[in-house]
Amino acid sequence: MITKEQMLPMLVESCPSFADDWREHQHEYSDEENYLRYIALGKFARHLIDLDKH
Repeated sequence: MITKEQMLPMLVESCPSFADDWREHQHEYSDEENYLRYIALGKFARHLIDLDKH
């Protein structure tokens, strides 16, 4: 089973072009005590859409 802590790093591993956006997102939300992963998943979805447009 994939844990919630493993999920986003695995997405970055499978889609390296998302790494810069992921680092920026981590920095932006580094102070969040109750981090909501769906925000990062939304950024990942937008990234995939942008890749599809090019």
